[in-house]
Amino acid sequence: MKIALSTFNDNLSVAFDFAETLLVFSVEDGIAKEKNEHLLQNVNPTARAAEIKKLDIEVLICGCISRCSYELLTQLGIEVISHVSGTVDEILAAYLKKEISKSEFCMPGFGRGSGRAGRCGQNRGFGRRHGKMCSEPYDCEINKLTKRGVLCQD
Repeated sequence: MKIALSTFNDNLSVAFDFAETLLVFSVEDGIAKEKNEHLLQNVNPTARAAEIKKLDIEVLICGCISRCSYELLTQLGIEVISHVSGTVDEILAAYLKKEISKSEFCMPGFGRGSGRAGRCGQNRGFGRRHGKMCSEPYDCEINKLTKRGVLCQD
């Protein structure tokens, strides 16, 4: 299984959509065996989702993520654990121990005492602006996905 963390230096990046680096870990029997750094080449949400899918990532752990990127990744079969904050080592250890949703790893505003307890790592709280899921020009990018999780080439 491969998991990826969107990073900035030794921390999880605050916003996945602007992250430049992924740390990709191969996990076997609950132990991280191999670590590779991948420089993200795409900013367009559809192209970025395809890039991550080609890496055979099964789980993406990140800070904030746009609704559009979240939808694209999940439709490709990638589990997204968002609104997470901390160092790479802390987050990886918490994920492997199945403790990633603890409030100490939640981004500010998503943990205890914020009125939003329980949202960390659960991908809730995405707002809609003016009734739209994504802002232009990416509103229709989700429609380019096939039901098999492969991006159309047109």
